Amino acid sequence: MDLEWEGKPADFVFKTMEEIHARFGEIQDPPHRHNYFTIIWPYEVSGTHMLDFTTHQMTPNRLFFILPGQVHQVMSSGLPRGVVLLFTAHFLQANGIGPDFIERLRIFRRFGINPPLEIPDDKAPALRGWVEGIEKHFRQRGRLWEQAVGAFLKLFLIECHGLCDAPSPSPSETAGQAILQQFRDLVERHFRTQHKVADYSARIGITAGHLTDVVRELAGTSPKEFIQERLLLEARRLAIFTTLSAKEIGFELGFEDPAHFSKFFKKQLGTSLSDFRRSLAS
Repeated sequence: MDLEWEGKPADFVFKTMEEIHARFGEIQDPPHRHNYFTIIWPYEVSGTHMLDFTTHQMTPNRLFFILPGQVHQVMSSGLPRGVVLLFTAHFLQANGIGPDFIERLRIFRRFGINPPLEIPDDKAPALRGWVEGIEKHFRQRGRLWEQAVGAFLKLFLIECHGLCDAPSPSPSETAGQAILQQFRDLVERHFRTQHKVADYSARIGITAGHLTDVVRELAGTSPKEFIQERLLLEARRLAIFTTLSAKEIGFELGFEDPAHFSKFFKKQLGTSLSDFRRSLAS
């Protein structure tokens, strides 16, 4: 779905949750995905937010950061208060916020760990100030409004990054984090064609055993499980958003034997792909 504002293509949109409620009523979205970034900040709300099939309660000062392509679903009741920021990669790049900057942030996660960001009560007013600056320039549409919004947005993202940043790690922890990040990046690029831990340890230049030790210690899971979870996530996305058969999805994800893919999907999720599709339609 492309981003629009007042019926026209847009690169940045600011909405209040009250505006969304006035137009659509209580939000009962089906699972869906966008080709743009989304930030949801509820001030007062009752409901849940599902992101890549993990559901979280929506509570005040709990921020949700959604990347293009991620599956999400908002279920709210009553009259919510809060804000929703929507922006394209083009908007970020045009305002000096490149892909490397987004990758360095600890708030947008492609896969694995993507919890909402809890905002302490004493930090919320400063962040609200950046948001109010964004809204002001978006509503007024004065000269250079996009540059002003981009500046406030970058400050907002930096502040959020600081709130979730961990204390400075030791040299050994830094080395381990670098390996973990490299592994995650490689999986994101190659999971469709490479399913073995050895494929990734060879690319990193370490043994499979060392990679397993690092990933287990820092991510709480094994590299094999991480790869399988990424495959399962993509299989579920394709099941929802395409009409591909189970056999075709298996081929898309690098399974040469359709029976192997069907066995993998059922073992991971406890149900067949066709039953998974039916459960979403019911």
